[in-house]
Amino acid sequence: VHRLIRSRKSREILKNFKMVTHLDPPRPAEAYGVAKLFGEDLARMYSDVHGISCICIRFGGVGASDLPISESGTWCSQRDASRIVELCVEAPDSLKFDIFYAVSKSKSQWVDCEHIREVLGFESVDCENDRIPMLG
Repeated sequence: VHRLIRSRKSREILKNFKMVTHLDPPRPAEAYGVAKLFGEDLARMYSDVHGISCICIRFGGVGASDLPISESGTWCSQRDASRIVELCVEAPDSLKFDIFYAVSKSKSQWVDCEHIREVLGFESVDCENDRIPMLG
């Protein structure tokens, strides 16, 4: 399903599609993804064992002007990325561990950003679809 969404053959799929959330089991497709998940597990362990606040951010292609159309739904503007980092740094000490997706608004979005809005109050100010015509 994600390949169809990324290929922009997604209009009908997105109507009834359940977005991927931070709670869905990870399914890395390459070693890079496995390494990122190791970092998240390490952060969770430090939070659980030592009480350290560890917030993990799953960034999309931050500010990438050359992000291919096939990767639509994963772009994050530099402005949105900066705001997310700021909100994580300012998060209350009671937030000991969490994982947030960091992508800007998109008509092809396939990850759920409701969690970051509910917990940190993040609202995306930029939209991937506004930049696509510029890619020509």
